[in-house]
Amino acid sequence: MKAATRKYAASSANETTALLRSFSRIRILHVTPAKPVQGLQIREKLESRDCPVDAPALSRMLRKMVRNGWLKNNSPLGSGHVQRDYSLTPKGRKVLNLTRERLKGLMVVLEAGDGPRVREVSRGDLTRSRVVPGQLLK
Repeated sequence: MKAATRKYAASSANETTALLRSFSRIRILHVTPAKPVQGLQIREKLESRDCPVDAPALSRMLRKMVRNGWLKNNSPLGSGHVQRDYSLTPKGRKVLNLTRERLKGLMVVLEAGDGPRVREVSRGDLTRSRVVPGQLLK
């Protein structure tokens, strides 16, 4: 495989991974209530909804979401390696509601049939295959 082709394939894989992470963050907002819950409970809720995520990746996403102000870390400061409790903030609720509205609008456009037909893609399809941006799925 030529270097340029490898570079493009790697770029495509990175874009796919970033897209899946974005969906995972939205799912995290969706399953996290306003009352504090442990990170493990969030992971279990995600897995029960067919959105598996490994513990280190979830921890990184939760930390970033706390920094963004979408979630609140309710654990005491200096608590070390204990289970952390997270809750949805008003800002996180706003992001979730905005995303819902935008996705509804996107679904209307996709279902209108104005563009090329694209089959439904499962998460497994994206992780097992190389999806090239701009290429229609068969």
